[in-house]
Amino acid sequence: MDFNELIKSNKGVIPTVAVARDAQGSATEFNAASADYVKRNFVTNDGGDIALSDSGAQAAIDTLTLVFPRVVQQKFYDVSAERFVPRTHGLFTFQENIITPKALAVGSGRLAGLVDLSTGQSRSATAQVSLGWQKIKTWGLQIVAPISFIEIQKAIIANNWNLVEAGIGACAKLIDQQILSATFVGDGETNSELPGLFTNPDMPVDGTTITGDIGALTTAQLETLATNIVTAFYQQNQFSGRLTTIAMGSSQMAKLAGANMGLVAGNQERFGPFLKIDYFKQLLNKLNRSFGQDVDAEVLATPYADAATNTKFGINKNFIVAYNKDEEVIRQDLGFKLQEVPRPMPNMLQQQITGLRTFTGVGVYRPLETLRFEYSI
Repeated sequence: MDFNELIKSNKGVIPTVAVARDAQGSATEFNAASADYVKRNFVTNDGGDIALSDSGAQAAIDTLTLVFPRVVQQKFYDVSAERFVPRTHGLFTFQENIITPKALAVGSGRLAGLVDLSTGQSRSATAQVSLGWQKIKTWGLQIVAPISFIEIQKAIIANNWNLVEAGIGACAKLIDQQILSATFVGDGETNSELPGLFTNPDMPVDGTTITGDIGALTTAQLETLATNIVTAFYQQNQFSGRLTTIAMGSSQMAKLAGANMGLVAGNQERFGPFLKIDYFKQLLNKLNRSFGQDVDAEVLATPYADAATNTKFGINKNFIVAYNKDEEVIRQDLGFKLQEVPRPMPNMLQQQITGLRTFTGVGVYRPLETLRFEYSI
């Protein structure tokens, strides 16, 4: 049987070794099923614990043992990044940078060109336009999964599961997970050329408005918080922006969602099972309309905004970000995507599956329509 036939018919185990290329181009070996690697690099919704000593195509069975035909897959934290940040797909391949043009217009003072139609007297006003540019660096992320010709043979004998399909899936999943984490926290706070939603240095930062656990706020304090967030957002863009999105930590959202407002004298809308998070959203939307914007702000939550989660990336801060989720304001670009089937290595007993994706960090193109609140609990 030749290799191509083996590819079509093999069943086996997940590849255990992969190579990740970091921003400096160095290679780091890790185990694709390693609980330690998962915990250090991804947010999981389970422990990620896998006994590596028990992995492989071989399992002890007897004549009364059934091998269940469906494989239970490892689960990672997964969320649609587009809910938080607009993304483009396939606009670039291996270009080193993306430059976004930005149109600028400057005019004379208010009513400088006023014309008196009854007398014909007029004044001239001027308008100047120019084109600026903003550059963001592109990156490549490569995952390599070696597979053994011998392991393929063992998998066929064991009639287990598809080794090649698992290897391709592992490469794709690890790339998607690492880029997802970069969407939120970039490469931590030390690499400004790979920024995330919570680490972009171009985004205005407020480190004084929020001073503690928002889940423990009283009704009056919650009202003050909502007022301060919305007012600060519109004041910094001189009331020209739109507040469409609030991104916050999952732990903070959970506390607001699990806290009952209770009865407040003279205001029946806060009575009974009315939750703090619902009241917070109502406050945001009423404030939005008070600033002339007929839009309901969406409140989103992610663990990456919690200090307990992002501390593993060297950040250790809690975040709330208020922004206009518009492609002209904030954007991430995903480019070339490669899914390569196994190819022989020099000794012919080892094969290799390669996954590659080019991408950028999160660019902020109209920074005054974004505002990041940072605080500790």
